Amino acid sequence: MADDAIALDGFLDEETVPGDVHGSTARFRLTVSPTDERADEMILPCSVADPSLAHAVIHDLVPGDKLRVTGYLRLPRTPDEPVWLVVTTLAVLETAPLLSDPPRPTRSRAPRPNSTSCPCPNPTRRRSPWRASA
Repeated sequence: MADDAIALDGFLDEETVPGDVHGSTARFRLTVSPTDERADEMILPCSVADPSLAHAVIHDLVPGDKLRVTGYLRLPRTPDEPVWLVVTTLAVLETAPLLSDPPRPTRSRAPRPNSTSCPCPNPTRRRSPWRASA
């Protein structure tokens, strides 16, 4: 059965999650691309059953890490089941770059209807019907 193992390189797609309440298993998604073309990318769900490896996956990996995983493909038994990789070994090839300044949340300001402040060069203001014209 050792001949059936496959090795894949890819990037950790998002945060890892525990597979159970005790954290003895873990799940994550790996973005794999055989070429550098975005159209060839595939997101592969992965699971880890070894408790020590699961602990490392949950606490040490961050999205964007480049990983080499070795394991066995779990093929679906029914059409609604997904394909996933049961990971037996994992190596971090490159860590994700750290952001020097975390992104700040931005609020977009949409202009209010009938606003008196118009971004156009010659704003037109509406006159109040209650004011007498001079």
